[in-house]
Formats: sequence, structure tokens, C-alpha cells
Amino acid sequence: MANVVHCLGRLRETWRSYGPRATALFLCDRLLARTIHLDVETIVWLDAGAVRIGPEQAPTFEFRFLTADEVDAFAGDPELHLTHACADRIRRGRDFCYAALTPDGRLAAYGWYAIERIEAEHCAGFELELPAGVAYMYKGYTHPEFRGARLHGAGMGGALKALAAYGVTALISLVHWTNQASLRSCRRLGYVEIGHVSSWWVRGPRHLHAPAPQRIHGARFGAYCNSAEPVAV
Repeated sequence: MANVVHCLGRLRETWRSYGPRATALFLCDRLLARTIHLDVETIVWLDAGAVRIGPEQAPTFEFRFLTADEVDAFAGDPELHLTHACADRIRRGRDFCYAALTPDGRLAAYGWYAIERIEAEHCAGFELELPAGVAYMYKGYTHPEFRGARLHGAGMGGALKALAAYGVTALISLVHWTNQASLRSCRRLGYVEIGHVSSWWVRGPRHLHAPAPQRIHGARFGAYCNSAEPVAV
């Protein structure tokens, strides 16, 4: 019953905020998710030159990368959704946590970024290999006390600038195709939509579909990972 009430609430909010087309898409998604376990994610892309917001929009916060030891310390607070395994990801050198901190050192918001590759568990069931100069954004969080301050967007813009030290000039990420609020936020930040990845299951193995690397700036999802196929970008 709780799920039905939640779904009806989402339906009303979608109709009120985004209109009939978005509402129809939401209903279609819910039906297909229940019947064939469909999951569709929109691939969004942000070039460094297209960034429209950054830490300057939230001057009372300190924006920077967290160290592994700091993540270990914050992992003691379950409300922050960080673990010691997250700290180990930083130590391995391919993952970064860019955060907004209050003047007294509280963690207000953070986002995680990976270079080179990311495991399927952090990418809608798809392993992802990244071309040089591209980072994958995942696991964004804002503490409830600071929601509404647009720290997620400010942090994302700041992270892309900070990642330039590692040769990164663009971000790629996934947003569920019916998440109109997040898609609108991405467009406001300067992201563009470049394709979709999808998965579904009825019987047997789960089916995965992703665009060819040539269509999405050289990123390789799923079966394209470790492929010898040349990529023209």
C-alpha cells in the first residue's frame, strides 16, 4: 500500500511540474519496470567550457577533494552514507570525492568521480571504460540540512575544474530517464543528453543495450569494454 501511495504522489507531482508527456513517460516506465524489469538511463555529458555554475555560487562553503582518511572519519556517521570501502577507492587512485564543507568542518554535500573505468554496480549494471580526459560522476549526496542550496551543482562545477589537474576536460553521468528534476538540473548546469543505456529481463540472462562508443565520445559501456574495436571520436 505504501508503494502505491508513493507512486500516486510521484504521478501527481510529475503532472503538476512537467505536464502530460512526462506523466505518460512515467506511467510507461512503471509498467515496463514491473513487467520486464526495464531500466533506462539517460547519458549526460558536460564539457568544461559549458559549466554554468560553480563554488562561487556558495561562498560560505569550502569546496575541495576529501582525503581517504577524512572519508574514513566521516564513515562513522551513518547519515552521510559513506563507508571505509569508499576511502579505499580513493587510495586506489581512480576515484575522487569532491565535497562542500561548512566553516566548522561539517560535511554538507559530496559527489564521487572516477577516471579510467567504473564497475557495473556504480553504473546501472554496466561496466564503463572512460576515454582519456573524461570522468564519470556518481554517488551524489547533500545533507538534509543543506538541501535547496544547490550545493550539488556548485560542487559538480568545482569538481570538473579541480579534475583538470588530472587531465579531465569533461564529465559523463547517468540519470534515470523519468527523473525530470535531475534532468532539468543537469541542463541548467550545462549538461547535454547524448544517448541512453537500457537493461531488461524476462527469462534467462539480463539483456543490456548501450550506444556504440563512436556515438558517445568514446565511452565504452558493457560489451564494448575491453573491445579491440577502434573508436573514432
